[in-house]
Amino acid sequence: MMKTLFISLLICLPITGISQYDIEKAAKDSSKRKSSNLYELKQNVYVGSALSLSFGRNTYLYAAPQMGYDLHKTFSVGIQGSYMYYRVLLFTGGIYAVNAYSGGIYAKYKPIDNISFETSLNLYNTDQIDPFITGKRINTQSWLGGISYNRPFGGKGYGFFSIYYNFIRDLNTPEPLFFRNLDNTFYLHYKYGVVFYPFS
Repeated sequence: MMKTLFISLLICLPITGISQYDIEKAAKDSSKRKSSNLYELKQNVYVGSALSLSFGRNTYLYAAPQMGYDLHKTFSVGIQGSYMYYRVLLFTGGIYAVNAYSGGIYAKYKPIDNISFETSLNLYNTDQIDPFITGKRINTQSWLGGISYNRPFGGKGYGFFSIYYNFIRDLNTPEPLFFRNLDNTFYLHYKYGVVFYPFS
């Protein structure tokens, strides 16, 4: 009886050891795959911001942070926000000021490194810009579509300069104004800034 039990133990121990090894190896392989997948996902994440500053009789501050994800090497989506402060010392001695902030979503198509096309939907809370009524808060929106010139640097990101057309054509859109015709029916806005890939 003891002899039979001893032989059974000798047979079972190697099988148990092999099974344990297979389980540990599978767990390690799974962990490696998860780490690899997470690393690949993080490499596609980018952050950036547009920024504009001016001081003097007219004080202007504009910052628009963004965070996006490359779904493909030519196509990305993301979220963005903005803050704008505009202060003008009037010749009458008075002061006109606009304080605005926003949030929005965007999609970007970049067929080549130096050129990209972008569209975005944005919601704003702002002081009324047109007509000049200081202190009246309104909610407005924009649908922007435009083209950007990109200048890659160091393999970690790029600088950009963008021109956008506002399809909603609302003068109260608190975005940097590039051009407006005399009858206020055509608006172009602009942005310039940088984008980084922090995990690449």
